[in-house]
Amino acid sequence: MAQISERRFDRALAHRRLDHVGVRLQIASKLFSHFAKARRQWGIDSDSQQILFAFKLAGLAESCRDLGAQGLFRVETFSARLNASTIANMTGIPRETVRRKLIKLCSAGLLVSEANGVYLMDRYWPDLDIVEMLGWLVRE
Repeated sequence: MAQISERRFDRALAHRRLDHVGVRLQIASKLFSHFAKARRQWGIDSDSQQILFAFKLAGLAESCRDLGAQGLFRVETFSARLNASTIANMTGIPRETVRRKLIKLCSAGLLVSEANGVYLMDRYWPDLDIVEMLGWLVRE
């Protein structure tokens, strides 16, 4: 799976000529806009962005296991469950910081708190998804 994705990504980047300053500026600008928009609209800082990305990664990995690498992504079936310790291990963010951020993300309605310290992302958030935002890189 990873090799197919990397090859496709490499092909897409080759068409965009990363050795051109303008292309690098366009990519950096999109990344900057993504993070700035998340902060403005949702009050989400970079640690919270990384935590949300951990949920997206976990949900996509589960979908890949269930559907295979060539399976079609379906927004309506997306979900991911993680706890603070797992997220801390994935991100390198201290567990207590992760725990506090998870509580804020639940208050914002982006996650749901379940029993035993498990958190659920029960909805796909395209406005907060860096993959969605950067999808133009791999579209042919």
